[in-house]
Amino acid sequence: MRGTGRARAAVALAAAATILAGCGAQGGGEPAATSEGATAGAVAAGRGASPSSSPDGQSGAAGRAVGRPPAGAYDDTTGSRGGKPRTQGAVLAHLPGATRSTCVSVGARSVVRSGQIGMGSFSQARSTFAKARTPYNAAPSFFYVIPHSRTATAVTVVASRPGTRVTPVTVRSRALESAAQWHYFPVHLQIPSRGTWRFQVTVGGDRGCFVASFT
Repeated sequence: MRGTGRARAAVALAAAATILAGCGAQGGGEPAATSEGATAGAVAAGRGASPSSSPDGQSGAAGRAVGRPPAGAYDDTTGSRGGKPRTQGAVLAHLPGATRSTCVSVGARSVVRSGQIGMGSFSQARSTFAKARTPYNAAPSFFYVIPHSRTATAVTVVASRPGTRVTPVTVRSRALESAAQWHYFPVHLQIPSRGTWRFQVTVGGDRGCFVASFT
């Protein structure tokens, strides 16, 4: 149980780091993934915790210059909050993927966007799954869903393997977490078998679809 708790905490910190980096917390025109120390500081200030290792989930923003922080972006230098954004579009705008609600192939990426929804960390989930001797022994994968709406109250994730008889896995969460003034839903989902999985995500009236392989 302690190992599971540590894994959940690590993914929560990674989610916070990704969100803060994605919304331009670094500033100064630098790529969001170039300063792990600054991102870790943002997490500590936004979550009241200090991560013990480099946060995962930043590969989606790597190599993309985010420019100056948008209005209301979190300032990890002073620990201040510049304002309260009306939506979370500033975070989603810096994630790879599709602006339309279409099925997005995750590939080797970590955090991806489909329409008005972002989801990660697929790289951490793949790593956790691959370490198990069999799918039965695999620990639950911990994802986070980034909604566009700040008033979202719940998320539903349906994981399925189209074309197979594998029973879909459905998870619902109302446990909204915060990274500074940004919000995300933690989702704990057991991947029952190897193969390519499709994650259909619903948050209010928004829909997202992510396709990822687990081996």
